[in-house]
Amino acid sequence: MTDNALPTGRPRTVAAAYYSWMVAAIVIAAMGLLMLTYPVLAYKLVGVLLLAVGLGLGFLAGRARKRDPRFGRAAMALAMASVAFLGLLVLFLPVPIGVLGLMVIAVVALIAGSALNQRPASISWYYPDGDK
Repeated sequence: MTDNALPTGRPRTVAAAYYSWMVAAIVIAAMGLLMLTYPVLAYKLVGVLLLAVGLGLGFLAGRARKRDPRFGRAAMALAMASVAFLGLLVLFLPVPIGVLGLMVIAVVALIAGSALNQRPASISWYYPDGDK
């Protein structure tokens, strides 16, 4: 256990990664619901995909918080894939300025959560014996 652990024994970096991913999941799901209201089919398809990504990221982050390293790695992979997808959306789909602000919040939260999940304190909590 590290000296900066919470009373539950979970390092603060894992808790911060969880909350960062949850903020991103909520923002991405909200963007998906917003995109579903647009009358164009492309926006509706993107909205369904964003909603699924938001719900999936929330699920993976919750399971990673329960000390399952597989879900921690999967959440990080989904987060980085979401950053790439949101970047492609900005490049190829005309996005309103309000949605663009939400995308920036989501991207920053996704990158921060993934970086925090890979800190040495987090890694040693996921793998207490040192084997990966």
